[in-house]
Amino acid sequence: MFDTADGRTGAADPSAGALKRELRKQARRTRDAIDPAVRAAWSARIAEKILQTPAMEKAEHVLCYVSFGSEVMTDGIINHILEHTDKKVYIPKIIHPEKTQVFKGGRIPPEKERTLPEEGETVLRKQQIPPEKERNRPGRKPRPEMEFYRITTLQDLQASDWGIREPEGDPSLRFPWETYSSGPRQNDSRKEAWGGPAGKADTLLVLMPGVAFDRRRGRIGYGGGFYDRYLAALGGCRTIALAYSVQILDRVPVRPFDIRPDRIITETEEIC
Repeated sequence: MFDTADGRTGAADPSAGALKRELRKQARRTRDAIDPAVRAAWSARIAEKILQTPAMEKAEHVLCYVSFGSEVMTDGIINHILEHTDKKVYIPKIIHPEKTQVFKGGRIPPEKERTLPEEGETVLRKQQIPPEKERNRPGRKPRPEMEFYRITTLQDLQASDWGIREPEGDPSLRFPWETYSSGPRQNDSRKEAWGGPAGKADTLLVLMPGVAFDRRRGRIGYGGGFYDRYLAALGGCRTIALAYSVQILDRVPVRPFDIRPDRIITETEEIC
C-alpha cells in the first residue's frame, strides 16, 4: 500500500517497489554528482541550522548517523555536540544475529539493493504486521537490526567492511531504546505509535539520513528498513532528516509503515 495524492492510504500498487528502486538510483546519482567542495559548504550550512533547532536545544540524547560517501556530512555536528555540550551522542551499528554478512549504518551498497525488500515491504507481505511488532518477533528467523552505541569521540569509530564508520558495539554503551518505547500498540495509528512516554520525547533527537524526500516529508531510505523498524519500536522522540536541496523531489512513494521525519533540513530550507 502507499499514500495517495490526497493523503489517504490507497490499495497496494505492484509498481511502487520498482518506482522506489528507480528513484533511489536516480537520487544517488544526482547526489554523487555534486562537487565535493559544494557538498562540504552545504553540509556546513545544514549543520549550523541543526545545531540551532529547538529539538537540538532540548535534547539530552542525540542519535546521529555517521556520513558516508556523498551524504550530508555529520562530523561537524557530532564534534560540536561532544565538545561543547553535555548531550550524549549515539552512533548506529547494524547487528546480524547470525554474524553473517552485515550491512552497516543502514546503508546498502547499490549492487545489493535489488536483493533486499523495500523499506516497509516485509510487513506488508506478512499480514500487515506493524514494524514495532516485527522487531524480534517470536517464531521468525532473526533479522539484522540497527542499534545505537554511545561514543565520546569520533576516534571511537572503526571502518566496516563497506568503509562506513561504526562503533564497536559494547553492550554497556547501547542506547536503551526500550526505556523510550511506549510498549505494545493496540492499533497502528500514527498518533498512537508516536506518543511515547510523557515528557521523554523532547529529550531524544534522531538525526537520520535518506536518499530522497518530498515536501510531505515522505522518505526513501537505502532499502533495508532499519530506521522504519527502529523508530517504530522506539516510540517517542524527535526526528530530523538531513538532505541537500537536490534530494527533494515532487513526490516519493510512501507506504503506511514508512516513517516520516518531523522535519527535513537542507542548505536552503526546512520542511516540516
